[in-house]
Amino acid sequence: MAKTKFREGDEVVIVRSGVLPGIEALPRHPIFEIAERTPVFLINGKAYSAGEGEVNGQYFEQKSVLKSMRQPLAELGDFASLDALVLDRASNDMERIGESYAKEIRKELTVLKRIDGDLDIPQLIYKLVFPYLQDGEYQDKVAALIDAKRHGTNIRKAQEAKIAITKELEELTAEALVEVNDRINQIESEAQIPQERTKRQKRIDLLFDYQEIQPAQQDSLIGAATRGENLALMKGKLYDITSLDGGYKAKISIDGIEFELADEKGKSESLEDRLLVELGKKIRIDALRKHISRDKILDILRTQDAELLAMAGRKSYQGDGFGFVQDGGGNYYVCIDIPTFAIQSEIDGNYYLYDKTSIGIRVEKSRKGLSYDNRISMIKNNGHPYVHCKNERFAEICQGNAAWKMPTSGKDNGEVIVQRLRKMKEVLMFGYTWHIFDPVYEGEHWGKDISKYRIDLSELQRRRIPIISKENLRK
Repeated sequence: MAKTKFREGDEVVIVRSGVLPGIEALPRHPIFEIAERTPVFLINGKAYSAGEGEVNGQYFEQKSVLKSMRQPLAELGDFASLDALVLDRASNDMERIGESYAKEIRKELTVLKRIDGDLDIPQLIYKLVFPYLQDGEYQDKVAALIDAKRHGTNIRKAQEAKIAITKELEELTAEALVEVNDRINQIESEAQIPQERTKRQKRIDLLFDYQEIQPAQQDSLIGAATRGENLALMKGKLYDITSLDGGYKAKISIDGIEFELADEKGKSESLEDRLLVELGKKIRIDALRKHISRDKILDILRTQDAELLAMAGRKSYQGDGFGFVQDGGGNYYVCIDIPTFAIQSEIDGNYYLYDKTSIGIRVEKSRKGLSYDNRISMIKNNGHPYVHCKNERFAEICQGNAAWKMPTSGKDNGEVIVQRLRKMKEVLMFGYTWHIFDPVYEGEHWGKDISKYRIDLSELQRRRIPIISKENLRK
């Protein structure tokens, strides 16, 4: 059998037509093969066929004007055992169809799309920018001033990172499993192909306000296809079988219980189509449970960069001194932290405290991966003299003459972004050689209430907060 190929949107076709692509080529169910040669009766979970020879207990009787004729009935088996023959004969082909189906469905799962799809902005930041922030080689004046004491925490942070990644994998796996189970539930609840009612049935329906009975859950494929009804397959046609009550043209007798061959329900191939629907549902559900199980999803994710997958769709991330954040308009900013420090004014000699914050560069997706804005913003405005506006968040930093000294080249834009952020960090902390960037001057000319930032030297010393003095910087 040729390998079944699925196209995008096949799942919709499956649901609408009810038949899984490629399933028609599977070996037929034996009841339909037998029904091409002799009548087959499906009664109370078992299949019987009419044969030749002496009648002994079970029989099929047909009346005509001149005579009646009886044929012995042979029990073919219960529905489950007959299904087992089909499943055994078609097992390899069903596995191939199911595996192809599962591969295509995997591409539709939101979590696993992150493996095969294009990277979004958070993932590009993680992949293109973060490596330059984690290189371990950057030793700037800020690090020397703050004395970060990272050495003693490296092992602990590595352990925490490993735990965090494991947790992310578990969360991603759980998210994917919800989608898989939802899809299984959807398959299980798919309605059968509606059967056309006969003209006589339609007339009676009008009289008695007929409503289609929902089929009970069946354990076998043929039981689900018959929807629990007793049916006969004769000469390519499908008939209802009902309990005998009065006259009859054809009847079936099984273990002393008599049934009547009633109304024609259409062609027997309609029942075979319904069986293919049920077989397709089984193949799909079995494939999802086998090929997209919890362990399989976890294995798939473990072969990928778990952190990269976890970044997809995130609005913010905080690493060790760096990260990214999204503003109210949905724009992303790559950020680095600015520590708490104080500035001594050369105008009034007082000290002014500026709390810990972060600065960021807005980035966008581009052909080269990421493009960046030349402007640099303070994510949470701490009142720094370089920030003239009063916006509480994403306040633009005045770069002054430093704008001409900002890096514009590197291995790629990821490196340039990091270089520009680090340069701005140094400027913010050590760039006060120009007179107008004094806290007092800022307050007088930009309408800032500098009293909010004024602090005693003793308090700074007690809290061991670094102090920036212009006089020392000029030396």
